[in-house]
Order: sequence, then C-alpha cells, then structure tokens
Amino acid sequence: MKRILLICLVFISLFIVGCSKEIKEKLNIGLLDYSDYKDIDLDKIESVTLTTYTEGGRDETLYEDKDEIKVIYNNLKAKKLTEKTEMSCDDNTKIYTFKMEDKEISIEIECNILVHGKDRYLIK
Repeated sequence: MKRILLICLVFISLFIVGCSKEIKEKLNIGLLDYSDYKDIDLDKIESVTLTTYTEGGRDETLYEDKDEIKVIYNNLKAKKLTEKTEMSCDDNTKIYTFKMEDKEISIEIECNILVHGKDRYLIK
C-alpha cells in the first residue's frame, strides 16, 4: 500500500514539473510574436513614436526614417518574453507607438518588463 502511494506521489510530482516546464516554454516567445504585436508589419510602418518616462520627465521622439524604424523593429524582434511577473518599475518606461497604414499599436516596456494590459512579462 505504501509503495502504491509513493508511486502515485512520484507521478504527480513529475506531472507538475512537466506542466510548469511546458508553461515556461510557451512564454519563451519573441516579443513581436506575442498577442496583437504580430500585426506589426515592418513594410507597413509609417512612423514610430518613442515616448520615454524617467525621473527627469517625459520625452518624445518621432522616427520616420525607414532605416531607423528598421533598427527599432529589429531590436524589439530580438527580445523574448520569459515569464509572467508582478514586478514593476516606474522610473524608466518606454512606449513604442507604431503607426501603420490602417492602425496604431503601442508596446509599453518598464525597465525589462513588458506591460500588456494588466499582465506583465519579463523580457530577455
């Protein structure tokens, strides 16, 4: 009886570990492959507005040069979302607003944390 109970506990533990690994792997996705960010098409971007909030205040820069837009796009594309977090950062926020032919999509990053609605994800 004790052996059966021990075997069941081992299988339950392995199942829980396997599920947590599976969840973590699903979160290891590219930033621009997540949610509505998939709709950001480099060829359709007309401009990018970078709004930065720091202790020094607010700053906004408009990028319309295709080469500069490509650099911003590729830098964000290289980033990966790793895991959900509750952490926050209020002295270093960047909001990238991509203006395309038919819509605007904004990406908010606090330090190395993606803020997406009420959810937050660590960025690698």
